Amino acid sequence: MIRSMKILGTLLLFILIFAFSQFGAVELVTWLCNASVGEVMSDSLGFMLTYVVAMSIALLLVSVWSRLRGVPAGKIECSKAGFSPTYILLGVVLLVALSVVLLPFSEMLPADGRNIPRGGWTILAVILFAPIFEEFLFRVKLYDMLLRNVTPFWAVMLSSLCFGVVHLEPIVAIEAAISGVIFSYFYIQRRSIFSAIILHMINNAFAYLILMVKYQGRTALDFVSDIEFFGIVYAVSVVIVLFATIKIVRRLRKQKFLLAYLSAEEVAAIAEQESQSEEA
Repeated sequence: MIRSMKILGTLLLFILIFAFSQFGAVELVTWLCNASVGEVMSDSLGFMLTYVVAMSIALLLVSVWSRLRGVPAGKIECSKAGFSPTYILLGVVLLVALSVVLLPFSEMLPADGRNIPRGGWTILAVILFAPIFEEFLFRVKLYDMLLRNVTPFWAVMLSSLCFGVVHLEPIVAIEAAISGVIFSYFYIQRRSIFSAIILHMINNAFAYLILMVKYQGRTALDFVSDIEFFGIVYAVSVVIVLFATIKIVRRLRKQKFLLAYLSAEEVAAIAEQESQSEEA
């Protein structure tokens, strides 16, 4: 019970910090705009600045929080294996298949009505800054904090769920949560944050293209439905997602696979927590 409360408290406080950083960034950027005499900021530039400020605040607050809790800074894996073209290609295929599978549901679930501005600054924020900030926040910081109270499998699942929740819009939240598991898997499998960041960049670029289609008055489903043999493409995508899900879940549940990058002290601490949990 105590451990469950710690886990819930960690997730809730993390989300509150994330929400506070968003609000604080909007207020700060608005103040800067008002303080700038004769300067008119484009919507795209305002969006980029707000995002960078918000993520910087969130990363700073989470880092301070983890230090106050006595949680040592986790080791950030930066292996060159994260640049493996083969694994990147496999990740891209899986992310595209996931997007195809979720396309029909995008018309069923409600949208939150937010309009993301178009422009070069928005592209920079979405495709460059978002993957870097979010991977460090969710795949490194939050995952590491959760790992002190749960098994690596649940640390991945809970951090990915939290990643989905902060995206707010239902269909985006669902895709973000599942994508979060994929990013975590490749981060751990390749022992490199670079693989997660690269896949996140490609995924966001794909999402931005879909957004541009919507701006043209057509939904993404309308666009792909014009493709011949789309039914076959959809069926193949479902098979890919199901096969990958089974493989990823099986591997994530093997603790030795996940604990390989942890120190001996951290492995021993987690093993002790599990034994205490079984005895209780």
